[in-house]
Amino acid sequence: MKKLYSLFAAMVCAASLTAQNISIKIDGQDVPNGSTHTKYYAEDRIWNADLEDYLVGIYPEVIFKSAVNGNVTVTLTSLDKNEDVGGDASKSNSAIIHTGYDATPGTLESQLVVAANPMYDLLCKELDVPFKRIGAILPAITDEQFAQLPAIKEKAFRNHVYDVEYKSGAELLEMEPNLNPAVKGGLYIPRESIIDPFILVQAYAENAAANGVEFLLSTQVTGITYEDGHITGVDTTAGHIEAKFVINCAGLYCDEIAEMVGKADYKVVARKGQF
Repeated sequence: MKKLYSLFAAMVCAASLTAQNISIKIDGQDVPNGSTHTKYYAEDRIWNADLEDYLVGIYPEVIFKSAVNGNVTVTLTSLDKNEDVGGDASKSNSAIIHTGYDATPGTLESQLVVAANPMYDLLCKELDVPFKRIGAILPAITDEQFAQLPAIKEKAFRNHVYDVEYKSGAELLEMEPNLNPAVKGGLYIPRESIIDPFILVQAYAENAAANGVEFLLSTQVTGITYEDGHITGVDTTAGHIEAKFVINCAGLYCDEIAEMVGKADYKVVARKGQF
């Protein structure tokens, strides 16, 4: 199996499972080591895969990440509500790979962004995705902005981003002649980077397909079924997917998905055209 990377694209996934050197039963039948079991019910549109406790259903804005759990390899079938992957925020965002220098220290956002940034060099090399570490300049034009620079740098250090540098106005103008000539100074963040987010999603999808993932598009999640506090499946416009686990990676729609199981203690307010 090729290395499987994360995939960010609005979708739902059912699963086939490969047994490797363990004793298992599916539908009451012994499954030989190394065999793969998948079944598709055309009459009632149910995708079912059951390997003891190993079943993964993943839906909108899914993350595929080394879908291997111990001795069980999980192969996913993805159902995307759009006609293609990457049709929502992934196609139209700032395209910046942040260092996390200005995140709120101690938050999950800070932890994830700071940890993810160094991964992109190798990731993009292996997936053949354009990626540039061009750096970013935070210029201070007014006295008020200039006075805020120490606090911003201190926040960067609290986020474990230690390569933020002070630059004088002259240094910044040498780096970027198109800056306002009145610039008093600023901060330089060398590892701020740019990427083509749509190409990245396509590369994730191609990588997933190379690892055996089947894509079923134009299929939207309409509900989640559960009994006694346990997930039993996901309802979609194409039918029902049986699943014991659902990972909510729905991006702008994550609150709607969480509400389906009564876990939405937050509300996503989407914005367009603002950065």
